[in-house]
Amino acid sequence: MKLRTVFLICVLLVVGIVGVAFYRFFRVVHQTARVEVGPFTIQADAATGKTFNVNYGLVDSTNVAYSIWFQGRPIQAPRQLESNTGLPFLWKVYDVRGTSEPTLIAGSQSLFMVKIKNGRPVVTPIHKQFSDFATLQFLDSQTGQPGVVHTVSMISSDEDMDKIEVLEGGRLLLVCGLNVLDIESGEIWSFSTRGRSLDNYSFPAPHEAGALAFSPDQKSVVFHGEFQTWNNDLTDYAKYAMVVFDFKTDKGYVLPYDDNELRLTSFANVNYDWFASRFEWVKSDAGQDRLQLRPHEHPYPWLGQYKPRDNYFILYPVKAEMLEPFTDFVLDQLGWTRQAIVKDESQIYSGRTIQLEWDGVKLDINIREDDRQISLSKHLYLDVPSSDTTYTTIVKNIAEAFNHQLSQGEYQQYFDQPLRENY
Repeated sequence: MKLRTVFLICVLLVVGIVGVAFYRFFRVVHQTARVEVGPFTIQADAATGKTFNVNYGLVDSTNVAYSIWFQGRPIQAPRQLESNTGLPFLWKVYDVRGTSEPTLIAGSQSLFMVKIKNGRPVVTPIHKQFSDFATLQFLDSQTGQPGVVHTVSMISSDEDMDKIEVLEGGRLLLVCGLNVLDIESGEIWSFSTRGRSLDNYSFPAPHEAGALAFSPDQKSVVFHGEFQTWNNDLTDYAKYAMVVFDFKTDKGYVLPYDDNELRLTSFANVNYDWFASRFEWVKSDAGQDRLQLRPHEHPYPWLGQYKPRDNYFILYPVKAEMLEPFTDFVLDQLGWTRQAIVKDESQIYSGRTIQLEWDGVKLDINIREDDRQISLSKHLYLDVPSSDTTYTTIVKNIAEAFNHQLSQGEYQQYFDQPLRENY
């Protein structure tokens, strides 16, 4: 055999081996799952292959595309499902419960509804989203109040591709924060058509919060709003407001409030219980529900905030004078004397820390005067197994006991005003 022939055979073998390796490494693996939802068949097609990640290089990536079938034929979705993701297929399909006819909601950035009417599927576009993720939230699923916010995002794993999420418990569905869909009648109302702000208050705040409350007459949707400082030079304004829209008439109003007066220290505290304790609905002369601040004879008490994730108890906004009485309270609750104070030191960035220790239990009381904050936690450098609940119990019990005292009006003289950021 001539040398040239041998060389060509070797080259072909190498090319073949490389080609097989390349195919195995970069091949796309396809999987399909089908789920029956009433008269519909939901088909999920997963494609897993290699993609380049700027942080990790070549990694496995899975895209799951859904399709809806009826009597063996696919139901055509509206033409434009997304505008800027490069993933132009159905990201999610929801099984809508509580309707007289089988109903689905599906889409990606844009959403549509599928109903069976007179034995045939009817497709109705609900909302065309331009850039943000679409969201769904019942306005009346929690005893007449808004439920959880569902963000429509693509599934990136084949593990859950055969699970169809369920929407249930309500009738009026808030779609993308700007439309209300009656899931039974199919009626759709759009409001705030000029954007997500009213009287210079953007809503919802925070952005992912969704609707906060719903009026008893089921006409007005309430969002928590934040004043926009970037577009004006005003210095005298209420930082927050309730933004209220009658979704059927597209008429809205804002109800500004003083966060200091209402003792609001964090977005995390803006929930329905807090709202209901500070605001109320009254009937207008026209017989419609209108929102107002609850009258209160005495100031609302400041309370501390227990953070279960980190097991911290936070007092904010407080004066430096709070440190002594709070330290005494902690010692008294634990039955310790001031001999438990084993260290008291200050650092430039972390503030002043009082370290307590008694019978092997170590706690930190930290104050950051510039931040107007005092915290109680286990000692910072103490490594505690996750199964040990000693410190969780101690910090939580002290938090509850001190908050009880605060709710009775004690220690209120040691609180200050919340810090305000001015841009």
